Amino acid sequence: MFDAKADDGYFLGYSFVSKAFRLDAIQEELNQFHGNKVWTLVQLPRGNIAIGSKWMFRNKKDELGTVIRNKARLVAHGFSQKEGLNFNETFAPVARMKAIKIFLDISVQSKRIPPHSYEDNLYVPEGKSTSGACQLLRGKLVCWSAKKHQLVAMFSVKVEYVVAARCCANILWMKSQLTDYGIHYKTVPIFCDNISAIAISNNPVLHSRTKYLDIKYHFIRDYILKGDTELHFIPNKY
Repeated sequence: MFDAKADDGYFLGYSFVSKAFRLDAIQEELNQFHGNKVWTLVQLPRGNIAIGSKWMFRNKKDELGTVIRNKARLVAHGFSQKEGLNFNETFAPVARMKAIKIFLDISVQSKRIPPHSYEDNLYVPEGKSTSGACQLLRGKLVCWSAKKHQLVAMFSVKVEYVVAARCCANILWMKSQLTDYGIHYKTVPIFCDNISAIAISNNPVLHSRTKYLDIKYHFIRDYILKGDTELHFIPNKY
């Protein structure tokens, strides 16, 4: 049971009604801990420091903004934890949709066809370009993105190179997910319709003519040299 009198500091600044709602939410959370056997009470070993915790409150509202449920979550002080001692790895409690698609695909098929990515760029009369990219696994779409750029690009290669770098980031994430399932791929292809962007990606030397490119996108060169990915030209006609 949560002792509201002993822990009155949790409700400083809350009204009497809000305090009552939060007490119910806290008790509901503690009941879930007890029912699911979340923890086991043990003696703190000598020389160790207990990790603190904090109650987080949130109001769940409907489409009209009316509070329909008060939620409470007990979270640990992550800043006081040490990797390898208190935890081994971190993860998001909610899975990404593309992670679910990868899991479903490898669950129903056994052929190991490496993933690949396409990226494209479309120009409109106003001068601002719209770039798009998609990542496929065994011929099935895993994720895609499309973005209209706010500024007019001086050169088409700039937009193509940026999109290729973002595709590379997604490819690396997909490879890490597949590795967790015991599926390993060495080189994943990225198909691009701009020869200049491919040439810049394959050249690890920084030239004065490419100084307008943000240096943060040059990471793709390192992974091409390591053999994690490679760019291929694919013609595109509108």
